[in-house]
Amino acid sequence: MMTSDNSNTEDKNNDVDLSGLKRGEQIKCLNCHNGYYKPFSLPAEKCDWFKCDNCGDHVHFTPNIIVE
Repeated sequence: MMTSDNSNTEDKNNDVDLSGLKRGEQIKCLNCHNGYYKPFSLPAEKCDWFKCDNCGDHVHFTPNIIVE
């Protein structure tokens, strides 16, 4: 699951595959279209939060946790 802090951006997220962020791919911000999402912490594949380096919009991946 993925969420964004901008409600307009969240609607656009349905059409864009942002999973490349976790592979270290550069993806343009869906809010300002000028910046790129950067991981809050490195390495990117272990990070769940990505923030635009221009406007501050962010994307959060919610990991699936299975409890047995």
